[in-house]
Amino acid sequence: MEQANKLKELGNKEFAVKNFVKAIGFYTQAIALHENEVFFVNRASCYLNLDKLEQAIQDANRGVALNPQYSKSYMRLYEGFMRQGDFEKAKDVLLRGKQMCPQDIALIREIDSISILITYRDTYIKNMEEKNFSDALRKINMLLEKCTDTIEYYSAKTHVLCLMNDAKNAESFLIEKKTKVHKLKEETYHLLLAVSYKFQNKLAEAKSAALQALSVDGSYSDAKTVLETVKKMDHLKTQANTAFTTKKYQEALNLYSEAGSTDPENRLWNSVIASNKASCLMSLGKKKEALTEMNKCVQLDESNGKFFYKKGKLEMELGEMESAEKSMIKAKNLDSTLTIDNDIKKVSSKVKEMNKKDFYAILGVKKEATLDEIKKAYKELVRKWHPDKHVNNPESKDKADRKFKEINEAYNVLSDPKKKQMYDHTGGSTDDFDNGGF
Repeated sequence: MEQANKLKELGNKEFAVKNFVKAIGFYTQAIALHENEVFFVNRASCYLNLDKLEQAIQDANRGVALNPQYSKSYMRLYEGFMRQGDFEKAKDVLLRGKQMCPQDIALIREIDSISILITYRDTYIKNMEEKNFSDALRKINMLLEKCTDTIEYYSAKTHVLCLMNDAKNAESFLIEKKTKVHKLKEETYHLLLAVSYKFQNKLAEAKSAALQALSVDGSYSDAKTVLETVKKMDHLKTQANTAFTTKKYQEALNLYSEAGSTDPENRLWNSVIASNKASCLMSLGKKKEALTEMNKCVQLDESNGKFFYKKGKLEMELGEMESAEKSMIKAKNLDSTLTIDNDIKKVSSKVKEMNKKDFYAILGVKKEATLDEIKKAYKELVRKWHPDKHVNNPESKDKADRKFKEINEAYNVLSDPKKKQMYDHTGGSTDDFDNGGF
């Protein structure tokens, strides 16, 4: 036993400096001399660090068999099952450990932890179905902290990030975890990379990654599906672009619509498709329908300044100046490199002009009217348009509400000498009043 303990100490020294392979050698020699639960558990720790979970589980089980009251055996066994994502076996190990080692606080703490994780496992799929992606992602991240060797959760995180329109982050996540995911299942690593590329509209890269997955496993049905989808997306978009450049706008519109249906959950793809459909509709003289597509476009991708600018230009052409101003300012905020300052000034000027209100006309008085004349006109109009007089007449109620508001707004300015002077000076602009002036 003395020689076995010396070998164990040598193994411990190697373990401390992360020479796990050498440490395993010493622990194995110690076990050959004397089977002891500590030796098996220490070797199990080495296997866990080397991602050799099956060997770790075997050693931890031997530790439990040799001494059912040695709590570390249960902890190593639990860790092995957890990393594999086998919650039922992991929880059973903890409960057995608690029964045999009722004073071990670490075991009790992990029982509470695994109960939460089981709930997360059971609900994150429901979150995905309900499109509650942020909650799903939070749960998946928690699962990945413990289930480090469970390919399901690497796949789940990749997909949820893509569905959240954050495929670039999904790609970064996969590259960061490449060693682990590639080792767990090489073909799945390439498939997930293909998915992240597809959701970034990197179709060539997506094809290449899907083919890489199939080179590992030629019968991999998920990789085949992704490859077929990407090929169809690319083919239809190419056809549509050709039709558009040859001025076959209706044909291009139909092809873009078909292209959009190939990958309905891909927000970035469908945002681009909506923008292309808008271009077709504009060329066909259908500006209102084009604006509908641009509204869809910016809802699907809220980070693209060029799309907001395109939407703003359409709104300008349709006379929707206030919306155009908002769209263009949003575009500039998203992309400061856009040279659209003159367009913003132009639309802002038009909005300012539109916002001018003729308060004299609203009250039905001349510009030279006295204060008494203004008050008299105001009182007469209030009696006529007070909302209480129209409460039982749905047809005129909305009009009365609007008129009553305008009358009070006009009176508030024209009955105050300072505000009236300011209003006359600005030529009827109400901007200063709306922004808190005077």
